[in-house]
Amino acid sequence: KFVSCILRSRYLNDFKNDAAKQAFRKSQELKTAIDQLEMELDKLRLEYTQSNTRKKQSMQANLMEKEERLQNLYPQYEQTIKKARNVEIRTMRQESITN
Repeated sequence: KFVSCILRSRYLNDFKNDAAKQAFRKSQELKTAIDQLEMELDKLRLEYTQSNTRKKQSMQANLMEKEERLQNLYPQYEQTIKKARNVEIRTMRQESITN
């Protein structure tokens, strides 16, 4: 029962364990960075499609760097949120054993 609750956690206050809170906070920072980067890329892609060949060539390196950065952020976010949930689940299981 408590495991399914943690799997749907969306708020910092859903976590009791400090390490879990820290990991969740980090995951939220990563999510914000992902959202911002996705918006930047959407704008750049639109600008790219509307640009001439010279402008496109000058934009390619920036686009590629941002695309690569975004692809690196996705697994970081997933790993961090998973860590937060796993730490909290272990804490809750330990508490249920001791109570």
